Amino acid sequence: MRICYASDLHMEYAANRAYVREHAGDWQGDVLLLAGDIQELANPSLSNDFWDWCAANFRETLIVPGNHEYGHGVVPAGGGFTRYVRDNVAYHHNRVVRLDDVDFVCSTLWPVPGMAARAFADQVLPYFNEPGVPSIDTLNAECVDFVFNAVRRSEARATVIVTHFAPTPDVVPPAKAVPEKLGVFACDLTERIRREGPDVWLFGHSHTNVDQRIGATRLIANQLGNLERQMNEAFAFGKDFVL
Repeated sequence: MRICYASDLHMEYAANRAYVREHAGDWQGDVLLLAGDIQELANPSLSNDFWDWCAANFRETLIVPGNHEYGHGVVPAGGGFTRYVRDNVAYHHNRVVRLDDVDFVCSTLWPVPGMAARAFADQVLPYFNEPGVPSIDTLNAECVDFVFNAVRRSEARATVIVTHFAPTPDVVPPAKAVPEKLGVFACDLTERIRREGPDVWLFGHSHTNVDQRIGATRLIANQLGNLERQMNEAFAFGKDFVL
């Protein structure tokens, strides 16, 4: 199974939509994994041509919602969901998708900002201040339990976790690893990954590329970013791996 991967396409912006439309043909594979910040859940029709292209060119496209998926009346909630934009293109949060003998464990993996990063969290994740929205700490615990329980219970040949937020501070670039920001970019699951990690963990959010290991787990990221502000120059549409 050839698996293509990316995140942070930010197609809520016209420049990003045009860029993705121009270069998406560089992806060639069976499955496309998109680790969040792809298109707002409130405005999926803005990317109709991209959804059509994904549906025609991949067996399945699995999308994990990132922080930019929310807003405009759509707020985070407990539990999990699957939301289809095409028959074989869907958002998945706290869901496991089995394709052949591979389990794809999908979760936003909300972080825990802590006091040091609380002001930055209020700026980046403002909907957590809205009435009725569960606390980010509660949703973090739910996500962490979900992903590791899914890995532990999996009987598949291989497991791939797909999250938006990073699972370890080790993969956050130095400029974003400062105390007043780090808690909004990553959870610290480093030791659990060493003990209980999947084969591959794909993540997004930090607008950088990563390919490194913690124990037996390969951690990867291929993140585009906002073209009008700061594109990640290392991003490549052809990124893939084989399981």
